[in-house]
Amino acid sequence: MADVQGIVQADSSIKVRSGPRITDASSGTSLPVGTTVNITGFALDPKGDEFRHRYRITLDGNPRWVTAKYINVAPADALLIPYIFQFPNDLVRELREGLGITALSASTTEADDIQAIARFMPNFYLRGNNWDAPQIAKLRGWLEQLYSYGVILHSPGPGGWSLSEIESAFTAIATIAQGMTGFLHFAYGLDDPVLAFRLLYAPLIITRVNRDNVNTMSDSVWFAKNVQGYEVVFGNRVFFNGKSPTRRYPQLPFTTVELIAHEVSHVINYRYQLTDNSGRDVPPDDFYMANINNVAYTLPNGSVVRLVGNAGFGFVARSSDDPAEIVTDAIANAELGRMTFASSVPAQSDAGNARQMQLTDLIKRVMQWQVKHYVDLNDIQAKIDRIRLRNPQLADMTPALNAVAVGDASLEKQMAMLKATPPLL
Repeated sequence: MADVQGIVQADSSIKVRSGPRITDASSGTSLPVGTTVNITGFALDPKGDEFRHRYRITLDGNPRWVTAKYINVAPADALLIPYIFQFPNDLVRELREGLGITALSASTTEADDIQAIARFMPNFYLRGNNWDAPQIAKLRGWLEQLYSYGVILHSPGPGGWSLSEIESAFTAIATIAQGMTGFLHFAYGLDDPVLAFRLLYAPLIITRVNRDNVNTMSDSVWFAKNVQGYEVVFGNRVFFNGKSPTRRYPQLPFTTVELIAHEVSHVINYRYQLTDNSGRDVPPDDFYMANINNVAYTLPNGSVVRLVGNAGFGFVARSSDDPAEIVTDAIANAELGRMTFASSVPAQSDAGNARQMQLTDLIKRVMQWQVKHYVDLNDIQAKIDRIRLRNPQLADMTPALNAVAVGDASLEKQMAMLKATPPLL
């Protein structure tokens, strides 16, 4: 495999070390900004600083190590950089000291899983002890599937994600994707859950922080937040067993997966508009409140369903009755299949069917609006940069952008295909 080239991109010259760990001795050399380097592999330093990701480079014919954060590599090339095992003959130690995963056992059959998982570990920390081979395999599958959706897990420091929390996040995203493919079918006649999810949600960072309150902007206590449609942040109290009610609507409690889906679904109202019947572009929450919230709906069988507030909802996870919260609850119920259409009570079944049809129309409009107005990934990057000026705590979106930037399945090519596909009426 040919070496990958990168360019030093930092505020000043960067340190070069003899090994991948922050405790490894400096080589006494620094690399000026703009230097081109040959990258031969990558590793991690679980006990290092926030930039744990290291690149092995060749310098004067010798292997040396630098912080990957300061090396600019093309997204397609980054996928070619191999993981460098620090302890190839002791994979339990590799997991513990190379990735920061406390494992019970490992064998040569787990080497592929270790290398695959390592590609995602620069972005987050894992929590928990005594990992076994089946858990490692599950983790790999979930991370790779999330990556295909354009979703990257993140945590800013130790005390990050547990395996069960990752499973909850994965379940929410995968279920949303399955629900969105139904809306994509009505918008373009296509059935593809990955494309359906990416169309409205990618790129996306999901961050786990080890505290109850994730609000850093005011005195209000938030268990979760959505940062302008690109990063979703979850604190400790998002993850629980069973169901939890809101104070306003205790009769419609929610699960952890439903709360995650609700917070992720804020993306739609943050990022997009839709075109109403008069040809105006309006935010989804305005359209919902004017045309859906308390509006009667006629079912295909001719029955007229009177809809008010939460009628048809299977759960309510919103923190207020702000229109943006109401439409987000509606979207989450629709994409998770939680509307009450399967109820044995006819009135609830009719309400659930009516709400599902209303939301199918709304999301179909959003999808068609997004396809019409999509520019490219540079435009998304520019939007992210503008958000960062107002909210500098927004996570680094580069890994998520890279996830949708490469190959035949790149978001650019997928959007070009959709632009060439006639939208359905």
